[in-house]
Amino acid sequence: MVRNLNPAERQALKARAHKLEPVVMIGAEGLTEAVIQEIDRNLTAHELIKIRVLDANRDERDDLFGLVCASSGASPVQHIGKIFVIFRERQPGEGVSDEQPPAPRRERPHHVRPEQRRRQGGGQRQGQGQGAPQGNRPPRPGRAPKKPPRSGAAPNPGGGQGGGQPAGQSPAGEGRRGRRSRRSRSRGPGPAQG
Repeated sequence: MVRNLNPAERQALKARAHKLEPVVMIGAEGLTEAVIQEIDRNLTAHELIKIRVLDANRDERDDLFGLVCASSGASPVQHIGKIFVIFRERQPGEGVSDEQPPAPRRERPHHVRPEQRRRQGGGQRQGQGQGAPQGNRPPRPGRAPKKPPRSGAAPNPGGGQGGGQPAGQSPAGEGRRGRRSRRSRSRGPGPAQG
């Protein structure tokens, strides 16, 4: 029995159907018994489905849309181009039963990003055990080895501000990083130095 949908119901069903993909395709042979069974099976499982028609001109598709709805007992929701959207309300006891509890969820392993593994102390490379020293790794291909810290560097008298300047001041004409930024260089001369 085909139920007539009111405009509000049809709009709500169109919104629900927007994200759906076609689950049944009607090919060159048209509406065969196997296609009708597949439509019925999907309507029983999902209530609202999309159907794609592969071969047919516009008039044939209009006739086919009515035939699909009549043969499946579904209500027509939308017909755009080669896509049909139909709806058949699930009857009690049809499809997925409400009494059956949902399947238990599987435990998924917790995904830890590589940078988090390094911070946690894990993430050993293959072939390195727990006690393997980290400094004995071979250099990574295509990269220069890291430079060791300078050993004879004098302590910074400015308290970490750089260049011995009092805190909060920098040399004239220089930006926060101790040199003019790329943007200020392209705008012409900076403030007069004196």
